[in-house]
Amino acid sequence: MTKQPFVNPYLGCEQRKTDVRVQTFVDTEDYEFLRLIRTNTGTITTTVNLLFKKLIDELKKRGITDITKRSEFEFFVANSKLVLEEEQTTNSRKRVKEAA
Repeated sequence: MTKQPFVNPYLGCEQRKTDVRVQTFVDTEDYEFLRLIRTNTGTITTTVNLLFKKLIDELKKRGITDITKRSEFEFFVANSKLVLEEEQTTNSRKRVKEAA
């Protein structure tokens, strides 16, 4: 697996007039949990933006790109699980061995 950098994929967007800001509320405990792991400034923004970009890329890859795919979108988002690529490969190999 290629190691990806911990870099905000939307860095610089705030300077363009056509981009938007996304805001949401989260539980204080969850916010502090991430802050305790990595105390650097920008950790929360970078984390959320990386996950947001990965979600967008995966939706496009799956062809979930408009309102006609609303059910697929909701199912995918509600049932997704974060798994490292190397763990996914290991689990796939285990399933193949078990099926044999």
